[in-house]
This record gives sequence, structure tokens and C-alpha cells, in this order.
Amino acid sequence: MMALMAGFLGAVDGSLSLAAGFALGGVCSLVKLLYRKELRSRLSYFHSYVRRLVRTRQITAYYIPDRDGYGITIPLTVCLFAGMCTVMFWLHK
Repeated sequence: MMALMAGFLGAVDGSLSLAAGFALGGVCSLVKLLYRKELRSRLSYFHSYVRRLVRTRQITAYYIPDRDGYGITIPLTVCLFAGMCTVMFWLHK
């Protein structure tokens, strides 16, 4: 999807649309974590993961759907598409 967007829009506009899409994805993720009241637990889990990574120097899976479920995921493709639409419609009137 990202390569398609960059190829369709060109290097500059493609990069802008990807940046806008990732920013929208970050905002969506933050809103979802705040709404579900999981921000503190996910930050704690991330801190533990990084601490274990530094201590053992072994890369393990951070997200395991069987353990973590699908409730914390966001539709990144939708966010990237919204970033592309933002660049196409608002920056190129």
C-alpha cells in the first residue's frame, strides 16, 4: 500500500501522505488507548519488553494475537488512505 501511494503521488507527495497517514494512525491509536483505558498498561508492557530486550539481547515477539487479542489494533491502511486523501484534496486544491 505504501509503495503504491508513493508511486501514484510521486516522491514528495507520497512521503507527505505517508507521514500524514502515520500521524493519523498515531492519533487514532492514542485515542483508542485512552478510550479503552489501556494506555498505562500498554506503556508498562512496552517498558518491560524493552528492559527484557536489553537484558537478554534476544528479540521476541512484542505482539501475540492469542495473548493480546485484537482489541488494541488499529486499521493502519485506513489511516494511510486518509493521509493520502488529505494530501490530494487539501494540499492540491
